[in-house]
Amino acid sequence: MRCIICGTPHQTWICKSCKYAKWSFDQTLLLCDESSRLITLIKGSDEYGRINSLPAIFYAWQTINLKKMTPVDLLLPLPELFTTSKKRGYWFALILVKKWSQLTRTPYNKELICISQIGTSHAEMNMPFYYLNSKYLKTDLLQNKRIAIVMPFMQSEHVLHLLATQLKDHGVTWVAHWSLTRKPKKDYY
Repeated sequence: MRCIICGTPHQTWICKSCKYAKWSFDQTLLLCDESSRLITLIKGSDEYGRINSLPAIFYAWQTINLKKMTPVDLLLPLPELFTTSKKRGYWFALILVKKWSQLTRTPYNKELICISQIGTSHAEMNMPFYYLNSKYLKTDLLQNKRIAIVMPFMQSEHVLHLLATQLKDHGVTWVAHWSLTRKPKKDYY
C-alpha cells in the first residue's frame, strides 16, 4: 500500500510525514493506485487517446468516491501543456471536470488556473509553473467558496499546496483535489 498523498510505500493510507505536514488543501480523493485493475482504463484513456472507457471510469468513481465527495461551489481543471493536449487530442482534466460538473451540478471555470511553459525550481522534474489568472482574482468569484481542483494524474502534492495557498489567500475557504490516480514518485523524479 502507498500513501495517498505522497505515494511512498506505507502500511496506512497516509504516512506520518504527510499526516503531520501542514498542507493547504483540505481533501484528497483518488480513484485508485497504480496496482489497481482500474489503472489500465485510466492510462489507456490518457496515453493512447482512447476515451471509450470514460463511462466505466465514472461508474467506478461513483461507486467508490461519490459519498466521500463533499459539496463544492466551483470545479477547476488543472491545465496541461499545449504539447501534451495536442499530442493526445484533448485536455483530459477538462473532460473530467465537465463530467463531474454534470454529475454534481456544479459550475466550472477552465481559465482560473494558468500554466507556463517555463518550469519552476523543480525543472529537473519537468514540472510546469501554475499560477492564478489575475482577471478572476478581482471579482467575488472566489470569496467564501469551496473549490475542487481536478486532474487525471496527481504528480506532486507541492503543486497543489501552492495553488491551494494562493486560492486561500484570495478568499477560498476550502480546497480539495480529485484525481483518478497518483503517479508513483519514480515516474516523475
